[in-house]
Amino acid sequence: MARMKPRRRVIIISAFILVIGLLVEGYIYFHPELPRLTSRGCPWLARVMPLPHTSIARRDYIEMVSWQGKPPTTPYTIRLYADGQIEQDSTISLPGGITLGCPLRDADRHRQIPAAEASAFIRKIRDAGFCRLCIIYQERDPTIDSGYSGIVLTIAGKQNRVFNTSLSPPPLFVEASEHLRSLVSLPEYATATQPSRERMQDCARFDMQQAQSLSNRLSKRP
Repeated sequence: MARMKPRRRVIIISAFILVIGLLVEGYIYFHPELPRLTSRGCPWLARVMPLPHTSIARRDYIEMVSWQGKPPTTPYTIRLYADGQIEQDSTISLPGGITLGCPLRDADRHRQIPAAEASAFIRKIRDAGFCRLCIIYQERDPTIDSGYSGIVLTIAGKQNRVFNTSLSPPPLFVEASEHLRSLVSLPEYATATQPSRERMQDCARFDMQQAQSLSNRLSKRP
């Protein structure tokens, strides 16, 4: 009896695992009595394929957006490039082209850390299997009060996105978000519970620009 070729065997095993994963995800979706934490967009095939080990280029990056859900918490976005450059802002972009928050002044949006430290962190998260995480983790009955955070890892133009509104995300997501959070350095004027008059005026102008932009997009729809 002829033996099955290794490549064909890998394809068959991968397809079998993919089908099983889809069946499990479907079962969880239609059975609300199961645990409250749910996930969506799980890359079942990536979990059996070898992890990529391409070199980290200077403009590869990892980015996090975060909002704790209730005012007066400040939403923020931080992007760490492998060359050590940090871009941060006290806003987050939501689906539909909506931006939540109020931008920082230009001088406060850029910082720098050692390139070796930045690239080592990006490599560590990549090698730990970030690409094997699901796209969405959430409570079965999510609320906006639970907050929102998302991490995007971009290496060689390929992106892996993970978004979380649950109270117990995967440990790797927690590790990455805690490290990125430690790099955030928002100035006092952006986090003050009683912002200055100048800050309130800047934020009001930004809100007006957002409203006008949204109105223009809606008016162009058929």
